[in-house]
Amino acid sequence: MLGLVAIAALAAMALVGASSASATGLFKNSGHTEAYAKGQTYTATSSSAVLDTNEEDVTCVTSGSVPGSKTVIEQSESNTGSGVALKGKVLALEFKNCTSSSGASCTVSSVNTPYNASVSFTSGSNGTIAVTGASGEPGARVSCGFGFLQCRFGAEPKLGITGGNPAKVTATAVPMKLTSEEGFAKCPAEAKWTATYTATSPTAIFVGA
Repeated sequence: MLGLVAIAALAAMALVGASSASATGLFKNSGHTEAYAKGQTYTATSSSAVLDTNEEDVTCVTSGSVPGSKTVIEQSESNTGSGVALKGKVLALEFKNCTSSSGASCTVSSVNTPYNASVSFTSGSNGTIAVTGASGEPGARVSCGFGFLQCRFGAEPKLGITGGNPAKVTATAVPMKLTSEEGFAKCPAEAKWTATYTATSPTAIFVGA
């Protein structure tokens, strides 16, 4: 009898251990029961993305059907082990319809794409996404006034993810340092990137662990 009790107790402990094991993943529902798989791509757009400097700010806004900023991220693996970040790639980071605070037309383009990305769970259905370089430091090239001002800024940011339908990724005054000057005008030493990206395909994304 004692042997049977011991076996039952061990079985119960095994079940508890199995249910408490967790994994970092991106899910289709808030219950974290329907996971997205390796190879899934996610698209998100922002109605306004701002590169803020102490001198001249550049804002990229949605115009008609063209979003001011857009990103495409690919999931590189299935759910990972407990406490292990989920790997992915930032395939594209686009900026459209950009103007400076003085009214000059600007072109902003990302450099060194694709980037490495890793998603970590924080709480609820939320998390963070850390972006690092794959073939060079992530960054943006800003050109305004027919190329008179041309500056490159770099950063390896960590952005917040708010899970939901739609999910949102937020860059809040992310610091970017000047990496090169290519025009005739002197560039500011740094910029701060602020934008809220809303998931458009798929829209429902929940971070779980």
